[in-house]
Amino acid sequence: MVRQPHDTGEPKPKDVLGPAEAGNIELDPEEEELQKVAFQAMVGRITPEVVHDINNQLTGILGYAELLMMKKIDDPGIRNGLKNILLAAEKSKGLLDNLLVLAHGETSLTTLNNVNLLLGKTIELRSCALRHRQIEYSLKLDKTVPSILLDGARFHKTVLALIMKAEEMLEPFEYGKTLILETLFNPRGREVIINIRDNNTGISADHFVTLCELKGEELSADLAIRLGLIDACRWIKSLGGSIDIECLKERGTTLSIHFPAGDLTEA
Repeated sequence: MVRQPHDTGEPKPKDVLGPAEAGNIELDPEEEELQKVAFQAMVGRITPEVVHDINNQLTGILGYAELLMMKKIDDPGIRNGLKNILLAAEKSKGLLDNLLVLAHGETSLTTLNNVNLLLGKTIELRSCALRHRQIEYSLKLDKTVPSILLDGARFHKTVLALIMKAEEMLEPFEYGKTLILETLFNPRGREVIINIRDNNTGISADHFVTLCELKGEELSADLAIRLGLIDACRWIKSLGGSIDIECLKERGTTLSIHFPAGDLTEA
């Protein structure tokens, strides 16, 4: 007669979840969002150290390339190659410097800034992603826009969040996607305006809304974009400005940031 083992109440081997099964446990929406936020916070924390390391490597590349350029090189191909290395390394360092400004989000520094220059630096941070998404972009800069007092890092984050929102709206389209980023100065209203226009032709009706009135997934289904837009709204509202969305049937969407230039240019 075979004796049956005494039931101790402990889970049998088949009841114990292995790594594969445990990894397939479905999280409720709140836990899933918390995990995403925690991951983004971790990436944000390690970014400055990684950027510093890459910058150190680029400094070495630039230094050696400059030393080689000082030597007599008869082969024009080699000389042009060295020039390209220098240009690429210098551009990479510029991108990393901008990324480092974003990574130090806890540091707030309000200074007099040229909005056109800031917008150019911001789009550089997203240019590679736009190329991968096959989105063509162009800049239309109003030379009459005055320099205004604002936090450059918060500006970068705000505009990046809106660019990503525009990308999200263009996602259903496969070809012919375009973005136009423009600056305008309204002297009568004493405001600087940044417009981000897309060619989303799938809009069925005209409508206008203030971005900061939207909540939850009305802002975006993507958590990272949603959090970025919420932060952007808080900052722009604290300055006395606004962010608007205008949708025109079969023409596209315009995201507009309004900075009150009169208040910000005062010393």
